[in-house]
Amino acid sequence: MAATFAAVLSDQVKQVTLKNALTSYTEIAESEHYNWPLSMLLPNVLAKFDLPDCYKELKSKNLRRIDPWGAEPPSR
Repeated sequence: MAATFAAVLSDQVKQVTLKNALTSYTEIAESEHYNWPLSMLLPNVLAKFDLPDCYKELKSKNLRRIDPWGAEPPSR
């Protein structure tokens, strides 16, 4: 997620590839069960934005998302 936020904020980033990135914070908020570490969950983030907002912004920076994960990522 740090790469997502850094890419949104940086004018120097020209291309972004994210693998196994969380699809949205809303999905976690609406889920009874999720399998993401608490360090990935920002306090009150949904009051300001959600990850699809970031991904929309990153389309202009050639965003490529590989195997995005929802609230419960597949077991490895």
